[in-house]
Amino acid sequence: MFTLKRIANGPNSTAGELLAPDGRKLCATLERAWLHNKRGESRIPSGTFPLRLKKIGDSRFDEHYRKQFGDRHQGMIEIDAVPGRDEILIHMANWAHQLEGCVAAGERTEPFGKADFAIPPGESRPGYIACYVPIAAAIKAGATTLTVVDAAEVPVA
Repeated sequence: MFTLKRIANGPNSTAGELLAPDGRKLCATLERAWLHNKRGESRIPSGTFPLRLKKIGDSRFDEHYRKQFGDRHQGMIEIDAVPGRDEILIHMANWAHQLEGCVAAGERTEPFGKADFAIPPGESRPGYIACYVPIAAAIKAGATTLTVVDAAEVPVA
């Protein structure tokens, strides 16, 4: 079981970290703010969700990721069975507005604007690789899940 621990909320974004089953930090995460699970605009709710690899060709990201990562890319990681939602992926991005309810991976997040967060340019790719490899291996080895927890409920001011 992997864990996405949200650590700080801004008006438009949420910073967190993705943890391996042993509690080790794999990468930083960036999501949009909580907008009541609104499709394409909100981060997902807290809870436990199955993870799966989408079949190559089933995602608009596949061609780009295959060019960047070659055979290491085995399909996009999808957070499945989110109530009222689909196509929730873990992928590369730097700013919350690039996300449509998905989770971005990076080496770290930093403050952005007055009270939001971003993944610095150049840090999404290495963070994504750091989480993709162990998650993809765990999925291929059998069923695995992602537990999403809100460690910081108070918005950043």
